Amino acid sequence: MNDNQIDWKQKLSSRVFWICFAAFLASISSGIAGLGTGNEVLGGIGMACGVVSAAIYAAAEKATDIARINASSDTKQTVMTQQVTATSDDMYTVASVLSPATPSQQDPVMEDE
Repeated sequence: MNDNQIDWKQKLSSRVFWICFAAFLASISSGIAGLGTGNEVLGGIGMACGVVSAAIYAAAEKATDIARINASSDTKQTVMTQQVTATSDDMYTVASVLSPATPSQQDPVMEDE
């Protein structure tokens, strides 16, 4: 999907969208009720809550988009640990374990000293 296109299926299935839509409708209805009854304070509160609900929705969508971008750009790392028990005389053993393994490398052979 192109970056400029809106995924309506995802947008309409978003809980944040429906909560914002319900808050916006409640704000509009309380604003209309306030203006209809002559209560200007209630009308002003309804309008302010409508603006606030839209701002909260925009912030939530931005946070979701940022999280989605970060999740898609994360690289997976595999960490392998290996425990080696050796004395100070076993330098060859420690060196062979810590060196990167190559396909041509065979098991080390210990020489008698």
